[in-house]
Amino acid sequence: MRCSSCSNDLDRYLEGTLSPARMRAMAEHLRTCDECRATLDELKVIDALLATTAPVDLAPNFTYAVMAEVRTMPQPRAFRFSHWGLLTVYTIGAWVALVAFWLFARETATATLASASNNAIAATGSTFAALTAGMHALAPYAPFVVISVLLVMAIDAAFFGAIFFYQRRIRPHVLATIAIREER
Repeated sequence: MRCSSCSNDLDRYLEGTLSPARMRAMAEHLRTCDECRATLDELKVIDALLATTAPVDLAPNFTYAVMAEVRTMPQPRAFRFSHWGLLTVYTIGAWVALVAFWLFARETATATLASASNNAIAATGSTFAALTAGMHALAPYAPFVVISVLLVMAIDAAFFGAIFFYQRRIRPHVLATIAIREER
């Protein structure tokens, strides 16, 4: 038996609530381990001290004095969760992520655009052909950009709507219910 498994059961060994097999294993370990035996002796002293404590006599107005002291303490304030703050953080984060992805994808798109434009100018010598080639090179990215922007805007609108609905409809009913229960 290891000391780490023994130290967790010393209190139960002292109380005699271990299984008989576990009690025998603990007794055997305690015969060979000075550290665990010292810990057991400390537990015996603590148990003896706890058994000899006398009840404390309280002043007759103890409860009144404690409650008066509690009333003078500042009211604890719970963390106020701001729905608008969360929505603002989400909105900023979503748009930053979208712009970051766009900047990352722009590097690839710029390389594709430059390659297509150079090839068109080299082949035809026309700026219009280069612009047309560039627009065709960026065409695969357009649906993704449009869908991403529309998705982020739809999620933003849904969050704003949900918070507005909660603030106007649900929260007043919840607060009224809490007030009624506190009056009882």
